[in-house]
Amino acid sequence: MRPPHLHPLGGSLQLLLEDAGDLRHLEQLDEALWAASAAPIEAFCCDPVFLRLLDTDGNDRIRIDELKAAARWMLRMLVDRTDVGASEAGLRLAAIDTTHAEGQRLHTTAAQLLENLDRAGDPELTLAQVRDRQRIMAAAATNGDGVIPASALEAPALRALVTDIAATVGTTSDASGADGVTEAHLAAFLKAARARLAWRASGDSTRWLGAQTEPAWAAWDALQEPLDRFFALCHLLRFGCEDALELPKAGDPRERLKEVPFAVPTPEGRLDGATWVNPVHAPAWERLVALALDDDPALDEAGWRALCDRFGPHARWRDTEAGAQVSRLPDARLREILAATSEVDALRALMLQDREVGDELLEIGQVERLILYQRWLFAFANNFVNFSEFHDPSRRSLIEMGALILDGRRFGLSVRVRDRVSHKTRAKASRIFLLYVECLRSQPPERMELAVAVTSRRRGHLQIGQWGIFEGADGRIWDARVVDVLENPVSLMEAVTQPFVRLTDFLSAQTERFVAARTAQVEAALGSEIAASEKQLSAIPPAPVEAPEEPPPEKSESWSPRELLVSGGLTFAALSSSAAYIAGTLASIDLMNLLVAVLSLIFMATVPTVLLLLFRLSRRDVGVVLQASDWAINHQLRLPRWAGRAFTHVPTAPEGAVVHRAELLRELLGRGPRQRRALLLALLAAALTVLWLWMGW
Repeated sequence: MRPPHLHPLGGSLQLLLEDAGDLRHLEQLDEALWAASAAPIEAFCCDPVFLRLLDTDGNDRIRIDELKAAARWMLRMLVDRTDVGASEAGLRLAAIDTTHAEGQRLHTTAAQLLENLDRAGDPELTLAQVRDRQRIMAAAATNGDGVIPASALEAPALRALVTDIAATVGTTSDASGADGVTEAHLAAFLKAARARLAWRASGDSTRWLGAQTEPAWAAWDALQEPLDRFFALCHLLRFGCEDALELPKAGDPRERLKEVPFAVPTPEGRLDGATWVNPVHAPAWERLVALALDDDPALDEAGWRALCDRFGPHARWRDTEAGAQVSRLPDARLREILAATSEVDALRALMLQDREVGDELLEIGQVERLILYQRWLFAFANNFVNFSEFHDPSRRSLIEMGALILDGRRFGLSVRVRDRVSHKTRAKASRIFLLYVECLRSQPPERMELAVAVTSRRRGHLQIGQWGIFEGADGRIWDARVVDVLENPVSLMEAVTQPFVRLTDFLSAQTERFVAARTAQVEAALGSEIAASEKQLSAIPPAPVEAPEEPPPEKSESWSPRELLVSGGLTFAALSSSAAYIAGTLASIDLMNLLVAVLSLIFMATVPTVLLLLFRLSRRDVGVVLQASDWAINHQLRLPRWAGRAFTHVPTAPEGAVVHRAELLRELLGRGPRQRRALLLALLAAALTVLWLWMGW
């Protein structure tokens, strides 16, 4: 076994894993030397089952100890590790280590899976085959989850039994999503059925009306309170308490009717049900009269008390009700089920078989685990123990959520964001220009928010509200919109040109101000000259003429040639004076002094900015961006200025493509090289003229 190799990466030494054997060094590597010590599951783009298997405590985070345990188990299960990390390789049965019991079980299960799939003798087992077998077993009645759904049973008697159990004591969803029953449901149903029948048998002595006892008791139970209140009101009337009959007059009449006595109270205390009974209680009273009073609607208080004594034992028996869960089933059906021991035993046998299948599925799950570890664990380690894959522009690491296509560039460094405000606050220390991008899909409706790093070239036209697309690691395309920006320098070129851009903006603004001021002066002088000319012209006396027969035409607003000549001369004079002023100012400045002044200005504006930006670009830290997304990072992950293209680049043309340099729009509009050369010659002539005037002034 080769010794561990540590390489400097991002400002710290990191263990480089070149093959599966290097995973053994994880046991000796101090936890403080790992690139990360914990990370959220959602930060990785790979098989979700693999991530769940790594997350042994189910807290949605993967730690160092969990990765170590996974590496130990995989190395123990594989005697041949040449396929570790291969994206398309399946699990070769010959690669399983059968020198220990666990490896032997894995080998046996893998061989049995191939045989069940009619692929006996194949040298390897793929993940698709394992999951296909799991899917087939999950759809069967016995699929290892302990749940037997009625829809998976063919025998009508068993299906009816499971249906009755489900309708009374409840169900549980099985692996296929169907509702079914478990051994616990069966035991609860049988216990409730026996208790229900025993309770029903204990109440035979209380049924003084036979089969009519139950409906008669229900009517009596509903009338207890109204009749007790009726006879109490009769007692109050006997003692002259008529105010006891007063009722509140406000409120809904239907609600007030419930407060009205059962019948009209009388001092004699006798109920004549044939006269009037409160309609609220009339149905129950009619049933009670028919079932327990021999159709005699007359009842006094003594008769009512005697009737209560007759129903008392039955009421006390009902208070001891048992097996209420199965009360919706008739007693005859309960006796039938308890007597049909063959159906019950058959259902128990299916549940026992289901447990045995569960053991098989558990072993299949271990085979799936080994295949997933063989495929993903090595790459995961190179994105956790170190970040070599993360910084490699030739491959997409597991950390990268995908690529943002925007402003003619591909941005590869993107991490999921849960709380933008918190992430932005924590990510300020990264010194990296970040775009916060909202990604949307309509089918099915999905939304996620990402922080995308801009690490090379210039900011360009990147701004809030700009739309692009996001290409996920799984190949899905999302609509992407920039919703926020964390401002930071992007590149050295942007810093070098920034002072010139600002100087250009300043000079442009000053030039516009100067031209505007001189134009205003010229317009004022021109206006005063025109006004004076008009005044002189109006002072000339007109020639005497006879009174016109028609009114003279209105004075035209157009100027005469003389006025135009005078105004044009004044305008030319104003412009000439402006040009002379500028030329005189430039001529008074020595050329060498001007060059020194300009170069000094450029030096003072550029060098400090460049030095400051070089320092800031050298301090960019990708680790802070990850920490803002709930990673536990041990070291800084510096992003040198020259490494920015690892995450942001302009795609090149496809291989073999013919690239034309001529501007297509110029050709379409007929503005070829001839017009371009003429323009250049005109500009050169103007520059030479200005230089000659300057040197010879």
